[in-house]
Amino acid sequence: MKIEKRCFLQWFMMSLACGVGAFFAWHVGIPQRIWETDMTYMTSVIAGMFVVAASYLGFASWRFDRKLSGWHYEKQLSIAHADVGIGHFGVAAVVYVGLIGTVIGLMAQLQAMSGIDPANPASGAAFLGGTIRALSTAFYATGCGLVAATLLGCFTQNLSYFVSRSEVE
Repeated sequence: MKIEKRCFLQWFMMSLACGVGAFFAWHVGIPQRIWETDMTYMTSVIAGMFVVAASYLGFASWRFDRKLSGWHYEKQLSIAHADVGIGHFGVAAVVYVGLIGTVIGLMAQLQAMSGIDPANPASGAAFLGGTIRALSTAFYATGCGLVAATLLGCFTQNLSYFVSRSEVE
């Protein structure tokens, strides 16, 4: 028995796994903590980019699973190769946005260091608060970018596998 829409079904199962992971992360309070401490909101940009890219890859998986036959074969295969390229671009883009958030967070930490007055002990406490928030921004942006890139890489690899498999058949 041949399973129709196998590429899309695998994408759908991976999306369900992401949804379950997001539910438990929300239940524990991870997105809320990130929202409170991320001063650049780059993690929100990364989340939006992830949703758009993952949805597009789902559409591409659905479109690719149509029967590849006749004179449409070459056209559909070239479109599928372009979709894989878009997936790779999405992976790189979320990493770059994460790195931009990291740089901004580290710049904010350096700015907090400039406000230290050695004669005033209270400025040390303000420095620690600013440093912790700036470093949290930097690390959350990096972590969210890497997680989003890894998951988008899985979605892209799914489509890439079926494209390369159809070329062999």
